[in-house]
Amino acid sequence: MEKQTLKFDCLINMAIFSRQLSSGYLMNTNNFTLTSKLSEEQITAAKTKYNAVVIETTDKVFSYEVLG
Repeated sequence: MEKQTLKFDCLINMAIFSRQLSSGYLMNTNNFTLTSKLSEEQITAAKTKYNAVVIETTDKVFSYEVLG
């Protein structure tokens, strides 16, 4: 497992997905991003069930600037 950032389409999907994680994570509610050490199974579930996409983990993910 490696650190990945997922971008969700809405806050509700991100929150529901985050409740399934047993490890720590960093959530940005402004950009609907969640960064954590995720398995391939978790990433697949996030994509298929919660409309998430994998994005590059950068400093901008953690800031309150809007992602482009």
